[in-house]
Amino acid sequence: MKTTYVALTAALALLLSVTLCPVRAEAQAKTVGTELKIGVVDIQAAVAKTKEGQEAQKKLEALGTAKRKELDEKTAKIKAMEEELKKQLPLMNEKVKQEKLQAYQELAAETQKLYMDAQNEVATKQSELVEPIVKRLQDIISDVALEYGYTLILNKAAGAVVLYNTPQLDLTDEVVKRYNRK
Repeated sequence: MKTTYVALTAALALLLSVTLCPVRAEAQAKTVGTELKIGVVDIQAAVAKTKEGQEAQKKLEALGTAKRKELDEKTAKIKAMEEELKKQLPLMNEKVKQEKLQAYQELAAETQKLYMDAQNEVATKQSELVEPIVKRLQDIISDVALEYGYTLILNKAAGAVVLYNTPQLDLTDEVVKRYNRK
């Protein structure tokens, strides 16, 4: 992740220098004998469009549904206990009140822990399923860059620094086609 951030920062610096000083960038490109050629890929969209990415999404949805069902059951128990407490609390002696409230708090804490564990499990599973896809996409992007002579290919996924690009610069579909062929 750190290398991606460093690479993205370097790419942003290059992009800004090209935007702010196009004449200088053109002169530099001619000096080193390389024409500046930039492309963009939306990694998130590419993952979602690959066959493996779609399978991963189905697995993640199934896991999420199972975890949600488990949480819904616990939440229903909490609500039932809460309703029971509202009705019977005024009628209970102090010792029973304390025991019931303690049981309620324990169930609420258990549910909160279950929720956190479920979030962590889904995030871990997502990483496990998506990282190999992203790695393979990066290899394909490198191949496309070399094959077509791209100097720089930027990630335009949500949260990335690409604010605008012409559709001709977008290589996402080409990368997905190659991924699905292998």
